[in-house]
Amino acid sequence: MSNKIPISDKPDLRVRRTHKLLWEALLKLLETYPYDSLTVQQICEEAMVHRTTFYNHFEDKDHLLKYGLRQIDDLFGKRSIRERLLHPVRTAEEIIEKNKLAPLMASPTDGTLSRILYKQGMEGLKKDLRELEESGVKFPLPLDVIASFYSGARLSLCAWWMENGRKESADQMDEYLRQLINPKLFMEEE
Repeated sequence: MSNKIPISDKPDLRVRRTHKLLWEALLKLLETYPYDSLTVQQICEEAMVHRTTFYNHFEDKDHLLKYGLRQIDDLFGKRSIRERLLHPVRTAEEIIEKNKLAPLMASPTDGTLSRILYKQGMEGLKKDLRELEESGVKFPLPLDVIASFYSGARLSLCAWWMENGRKESADQMDEYLRQLINPKLFMEEE
C-alpha cells in the first residue's frame, strides 16, 4: 500500500500548490522534451521543488501525469456526454486552450504518454457509454470494444491533427471522426 498523499482527497493549500507547480513544470518540459526522456529530477528543478517533496506526493512521473490527466477528465466531465461523444476534438480544444494544456497535446506521442492518454480516454469513454446504456441506449458491440476502438481512433486523429499544424478546424476534425466511425454508434440526432 502506498504511503503517498491521496490526491483524490481535498488537499490543503500547500499540497495543491505543490501539485500545481509539479504539473506546470511537466507541461513546460513537454514543450521541449519527449515524455519518456524526462526525469523526476528535471521536473523538480523546473518546479523548484525538492525530489523528496515530489516523492512525498507522487510515486513517479507517471503518477504525476495521471494526476494531471484526472484534473483534465474532471473538466471534460463538466461537459455533456453528447458534447464529449459528438464533438470530442472541439471539446478538447476548448479545454486545452482555456487551461493552457497545449504542451501536452503537442508533445511527441511517445510510448508511455500515448498509453496513458489512451487508457485515461478509454476509461472516461467507458463511463460515458455505461451511463448511456443505463439510460436505455443499446450498443451493437461490447462497451470495451467500442471504447478501445474509439479512444484509439480519437487519439490517433488528434495526434495527426497536431503534427500537421492544426490546419483543419476542430469541427472539421470531429466530422472526419464521425465519417470514419460507424455512424450508427455515434449518430448526430436530427
